[in-house]
Amino acid sequence: MKRNYGVDFLRILSMFMAVVVHVLGQGGILRAVEAFSFKFWIVWFLEIAFHCALNCFALISGYVMYKSRTKLAKALNIWLQVVFYTIGAVIAVAIIKPKYIGLSVIADAIFPITRTHYWYISSYFGLLLFQPLLNLVIEHAERKLMCTTLLVALVMFSVFPSFLLSDPYCLEYGYSFIWLILLYLVGAYIHKYNIAENAKKSTAWLTFAGALLLTFGFQAAMQLFPQDIFPTFEFQGVLLDHTSPTMILMGVSLLIALSKQNFGVFGTKMISFCAPAALGVYLIHVNKLVWQYLFKDFAKDFVQYHWVIMILLIFAAAIAIYAVCILVEKVRIWLFKLVKIPVLCQKIEQWAEKLLNKHIPV
Repeated sequence: MKRNYGVDFLRILSMFMAVVVHVLGQGGILRAVEAFSFKFWIVWFLEIAFHCALNCFALISGYVMYKSRTKLAKALNIWLQVVFYTIGAVIAVAIIKPKYIGLSVIADAIFPITRTHYWYISSYFGLLLFQPLLNLVIEHAERKLMCTTLLVALVMFSVFPSFLLSDPYCLEYGYSFIWLILLYLVGAYIHKYNIAENAKKSTAWLTFAGALLLTFGFQAAMQLFPQDIFPTFEFQGVLLDHTSPTMILMGVSLLIALSKQNFGVFGTKMISFCAPAALGVYLIHVNKLVWQYLFKDFAKDFVQYHWVIMILLIFAAAIAIYAVCILVEKVRIWLFKLVKIPVLCQKIEQWAEKLLNKHIPV
């Protein structure tokens, strides 16, 4: 399968979008900004514009993985990558502030997948488990059947729950491996049936802008609606959850638009450098200890500055976090290669395949 640098760029962009969302949320800006002020609308517009990042990750997984087989070596490498950062963070905090380290924190670090240290990674491993079956369905299902099933599923799992303010299928508003599986199938469908190739890039961008403005407009209307008629807080999540139909449209639009984007020689080199380290950005800045003791409310004072300065500080902080995490992840990749972790993972995969072939009938 020919490498699509536009999709790789979306992987990089989505992770940056996630960092911006976390600067706004965990960084304390959304809580610190004065309600209904000009700055309030600016930060909420940024929050909404970048909130589709999670859906982009899952769509990309289906888009690039639907023809590949699940590899134990890849899963092992990701697991060791996660443990590297969870244990590394515990050691670092134990040296600086040992009072924060208890048995629960150590257990989270040693068993990060099963104890949901990172909810996305735990859900992603659930997706990897079912990937072989999903890929068989994608390969053999008729297009009409697959299209109809996905449309009905999106209506049931996205449209109805969003406007009925419910979560009947326990999707945790997108924080669930079932949601990742659905978006995996959508991403695979887009690639398999050349939806992006047949669509116009301008139409994709217009769809993204329309979904963004619809979401922002709806949120603004709900914020300003008289609370004695409709309590505002009840509508905070409408169209803002990951399962929102507008968030799906934004993610799909970005995938289609950027998959058609061409990059020059320098652009492809930069994408090739950054894309393999994108997951490391997530693992570092969303680590529970980093999240709680370094990231929490660090940006709340940004709202005291002029709105232009505030925006510049938000993006400067996100760029700085992203750049530092990329460099740290590059060092981690180099260390793993130095001690031959990828080679070890490959050998374990080969041994497991021999064992399965010997004891499990075809």
